[in-house]
Parts: sequence; C-alpha cells; structure tokens
Amino acid sequence: MKRRKGFAAMTTHIIVETDAINHWTAWIEDNPCTAFGGDAPAVAVERLLEFAGLDPMDIHADCSRSSLTGQVFIHGGEPCSDCGGSGQYVGFNSVEDCHGCGGSGVV
Repeated sequence: MKRRKGFAAMTTHIIVETDAINHWTAWIEDNPCTAFGGDAPAVAVERLLEFAGLDPMDIHADCSRSSLTGQVFIHGGEPCSDCGGSGQYVGFNSVEDCHGCGGSGVV
C-alpha cells in the first residue's frame, strides 16, 4: 500500500465514534476533516486505512480511551504497558506523564 501524503506520522491515533442512529465514523485524530463511515466500526476503520494507505496489521486498541460509543486505535506502535496507552501516570496527589512512554501512550 502506498501511504498518502499528509497521513499518519510514526504513531497515529484513529478515533471511531457512533451517532444516534448507530452509524460509525472513523478519522485520524490529527485530521478530523477526512472521515469515513460505515454500519460497523470495522467497516469505517477499514475504509479509512485503505484511503490513508496504512497497514491494518499495525493496529492496537487503546482501551484506556475507548467506550461503548467510541473507540480509539493506535497505528504504528504498541500501547505502553505501564499506563495502558493513556500516556499518564495517576498518583495519589498528582497526574504526570508516564515514565515508560514519555506521555505518548505507545512504545
């Protein structure tokens, strides 16, 4: 696959959300103007990946940012095991960047 210019740096977050009529939309976090839809999250993501020229084998779920109405996937890196992909360490008195990934959420 040829990667399109302007899409996907080394690590890309793909956002997938549903609306009131269960139509799913997927876009790259830094470029919400280019979005693809479908009747299921997988359809929307597949269309986005095909357009952007990204390899679907490099996708990992970001469970810390996903919910029933929206999902986040990471393309191009493994979620950090220390923070679960959130990029943050939450202590008793403070919230700071994860030391394992430097706040990126991926390693």
